[in-house]
Formats: sequence, C-alpha cells, structure tokens
Amino acid sequence: TSMGGRLHYAIEHLVPGTPVFVRMSASNQVGFGPRRTTAPEFSAPVIQRPDSPTSLFSEDVPPHLSVYSPTALQVDIGAPQYDGGSPLNSFLVEWDPSPTFDSSILGDRSAFGSARTSASSEVCVSCVTNFDLATNTFSYTGDEVAANLLQPQRRIMVYFHDDAKAYLFSVLSATSSTIHVSNQHLRVSSLSNMLDLNNSIGSNLKLMGSTYIIDGLDT
Repeated sequence: TSMGGRLHYAIEHLVPGTPVFVRMSASNQVGFGPRRTTAPEFSAPVIQRPDSPTSLFSEDVPPHLSVYSPTALQVDIGAPQYDGGSPLNSFLVEWDPSPTFDSSILGDRSAFGSARTSASSEVCVSCVTNFDLATNTFSYTGDEVAANLLQPQRRIMVYFHDDAKAYLFSVLSATSSTIHVSNQHLRVSSLSNMLDLNNSIGSNLKLMGSTYIIDGLDT
C-alpha cells in the first residue's frame, strides 16, 4: 500500500519476541529480479503488557461477578484476547466500595482490598503429544475429567519445544483424546512428538482463567 508517496507492507500475525528475517525482490513483465534483504536484516514485535481480562467463555465481555454468599462475591476471570507475547502468570483482583477504587484504609488512594490469583491451572502433565495445523487439532492423553474441563470457548495454553514458545488457543470441542481449537491463533506449523520444558515426552496442558472468592465483606 501507499502512504505519503511511500510504499509499505505490514507483515501481520507474528509472534512477539520472535525474530523475523525479511527479503524482497522487484518484478516486471519478464519476471523477478535478484532478492535483497532489508536493513536491518531482521526485527521482532516487542513483548508487551497483556490486554484486559475477559469472561471465561467469551473474549467480548468482561469477567463475571456474582454473589457467592451473604458475605462474599465470586469473580470468574478469563484470559485476555492477547497475552502480550509472554505466558500469563497471574490476575490482580481489586475491590472497593467506591467505583474510583481509592478507599484503602492506608489513605494512599489505592483500592480497599486486592489479591493475586493464578492465571491458569494444570489440566494434565506431559499429556499433549501432537498438533495438526491443517485440522487445528491436538492429540493428548486425557480422560473424562479433562474433557469436561475443556468446554467450548475456554482458552488453553500449550508449550511447543521447537520454538520454545507457549501459545494460546480457544477450544471448540474436546474428547478424552483430542482437542479441536479455533484457527484464531499464532501457531504456524504442525508438531508431532511434542516435549515439555524439561524435554520429557508430551507437553503440559494448561487451562486459562481463574475463579476468585472475595470473602469477609460486610453485610
């Protein structure tokens, strides 16, 4: 495309932190001329802060808040649509009687209460053995309990040893041996004989999201 008289092309859907080399050539009616690399030869999208948390079952709505007991609230938190290019590790939950979140008893204009909760839970260890990009399907050694956890629209994280990256996927359906995921992800190739971070057979399967109980509230 052209902008201000200058031609440019945006290379999209790249994995943050992963270097990409770029080269190009010009063509006319005879064919393409010699290729030339860019200066610098490579670059990479930077790792950023993640987007805002979402619902457990939809990226389009916020985390869900409900009454847990007469003195407690429950918040169900889903992973952000974009993790910034680095695996999520926790969510910060804050609560306050004021919408300005500045009622701390310390008088420092912070929230009345806050806590951190894990951003994921382990579904199974060393259980994911294969990913087929053509069908967007994982093979894994699961069971009925694991399959029940992998409900449609829930997000999962799987580590790929060939590029040492963890990728997020949205579940479409699951059995005790396969997981079919949406094609809206950044992984660009299939992988068989998957390994975990310790080079053991099978990659770990993590279910993204968390449920936190805000307890001890006044009635």
